[in-house]
Amino acid sequence: MMRRLWSLAFLPFAWVALASIGDLPGTILEPLASYGLRPVGDGDYLAAEGFRISFEMRGEVVHGVIGEGILTAANIDFAADLIGVATDYGDDVADPLATFFATRVGEFSSRGQMTLGIEAYVMRLEVSGEAPYRVRFLLVLQEIPEEVFPLARHALGPADARYVIREFSDFQCPFCRRFAAAALPAIRGELLSRGDVRFEFHYFPLQSIHANAALAAEAAECVTAANSPEAFWEYHDALFGHQRDWEALEDPAAFFTRLAGDIGLESAGVAACLSAGDFRRQVQDSYRVARDVLGLTGTPTVFVNGFKVQDYLDLTSYFDLMALIDAFSTRE
Repeated sequence: MMRRLWSLAFLPFAWVALASIGDLPGTILEPLASYGLRPVGDGDYLAAEGFRISFEMRGEVVHGVIGEGILTAANIDFAADLIGVATDYGDDVADPLATFFATRVGEFSSRGQMTLGIEAYVMRLEVSGEAPYRVRFLLVLQEIPEEVFPLARHALGPADARYVIREFSDFQCPFCRRFAAAALPAIRGELLSRGDVRFEFHYFPLQSIHANAALAAEAAECVTAANSPEAFWEYHDALFGHQRDWEALEDPAAFFTRLAGDIGLESAGVAACLSAGDFRRQVQDSYRVARDVLGLTGTPTVFVNGFKVQDYLDLTSYFDLMALIDAFSTRE
């Protein structure tokens, strides 16, 4: 099970994919020169009032930033700015982090490692002692190991693709409808055509707020079973295209069956399949994995390999993550 993250109350801001993590150490060190950075040992640096930083490397670039020191006022400013530079979120993250270090970090003293979610990043933090507290943290991009993801029931592109885009989706979600209408055609046209990209669709019906989402997913499976694997994508598009027609129905089963015929697919057996719940377990299992194993909370949630895509409507976010994956792979 993925560990639940603490979240700091950061303002929403745009994703800057490579930032400084994913680049050479100098991209982090240079903007912090005013803190009197001085090298000590092999790859370690001291700054401000003895705050130590070092880098976890992956390939030839920075994978993680390690910081350790006493939280004096000067070190609080440095540690917060260090994280702002490393994420490229700047003051949007540095300012609330400085407040957190100054006012709240003592709550976690001697409680072992805690994990803070910082947008696309996680900071694993340990606090010890009494005020001024000593902290040690590792800042890295959030990454889910490839082996944790479930097998996809529906995918486009080669099975051995270097880059795998995974969407966890809910047919009743309006944001998922927007993804299907805007992002997926662009992914198909500009990424899948490369030959080294695969797109996977995974069910994550948010049943607590979308009463018909799970049955819609079952309908997609029933229609696919009555036709062919390719039919899934036709029906996928139709479900999103007609979302407003079925989302509020008390019992949308008849609509789902009729929709298959309306778009030229075989509908015989779909009603019986839905009534019997032939694919209910598969849909429920997909939901449980997304929620309990991957720790997902919203839809659509999109990944490139193990990295979450922050702006899933912007193809630049995908290209940037692909470049990050390449950088992390160098000489591994």
